[in-house]
Amino acid sequence: YDGIYLYSSSNNNITGNTVSNNRNLGIYLDSSSNNNITDNFASNNIHGIHLSSSGNNVVTDNVVNSNGQGIHLWSSSSNNVITGNTASNNIYCGISLYDSSNNVITGNFASDNGYNGIYLNSSNDNDITDNFASDNVWCGIILLSSSSNNNLTGNTVSNNGDGIGLSYSSNNDLTDNIVSNNDQGIYLVSSSDYNTIYNNYFNNTYNAYDGGNNIWNIAKTTGVNIIGGPYVGGNYWSDYEGKDLDDDKLGDTLIPYNCSGSIKNGGDYHPLIGPYTPPGTPVETATGTGTAYFATDEGTIAALVAINK
Repeated sequence: YDGIYLYSSSNNNITGNTVSNNRNLGIYLDSSSNNNITDNFASNNIHGIHLSSSGNNVVTDNVVNSNGQGIHLWSSSSNNVITGNTASNNIYCGISLYDSSNNVITGNFASDNGYNGIYLNSSNDNDITDNFASDNVWCGIILLSSSSNNNLTGNTVSNNGDGIGLSYSSNNDLTDNIVSNNDQGIYLVSSSDYNTIYNNYFNNTYNAYDGGNNIWNIAKTTGVNIIGGPYVGGNYWSDYEGKDLDDDKLGDTLIPYNCSGSIKNGGDYHPLIGPYTPPGTPVETATGTGTAYFATDEGTIAALVAINK
């Protein structure tokens, strides 16, 4: 019924298994903590890897393909680290969190899933960093149902139906993300307020929709921004047509940028303007956490994969 099932069990290593074609869950941890799930292959299960009421586990370098859900955290599964996994071609979502908080989701590949790449529902205080979410049918990354105080940083979200979506989710921070080639870059609906969104790169068919009250820039701050300019302020928008009058590489006209009125309240008062960093050039990130590669030609994935590895 389940491939590998742990109940109230700790300090185990689940490594190097192929777990496929089970009628229920591939690898299932229930009320289990301090386990390592590493280098497994899970396919054609209802859920590839499923954690329920389980904390302080490490799920790393697994390939979780062609399941119902890929990696699924459920029912107060908190303080887990989900890193370096590939979750692709799953029927619903690559990585999903329900009512699960204080997890670290970093360096994963979530692509070609039938619904969303990374999905949070009623999940708070999670770090969603340096992931690659591409070619998912609905959203690359989506936060629903009062998912608050999450940090989305350094993710590459491309070629999805929508890039990043928030619904009934407030007080999240979104910085240093590359959101490109999606139908809708980012949208915030249904009382999604007080989110802070700055130093992101938006180049999509429609860059933004915001029906709430959100913050689209910080005060002008010295530091290298996501496109190599000398100040951090707002976001880069592919369709911003204003001018930089004082050569600080921040827009001074047609502000606040409101995506042709699709940002209903306020907008970006410091939209970023070039120079653009040549492909393959290392730059400091705005948050000072390391280095990143940025390319101007949308062929960024290989360089970003290399640096994040």
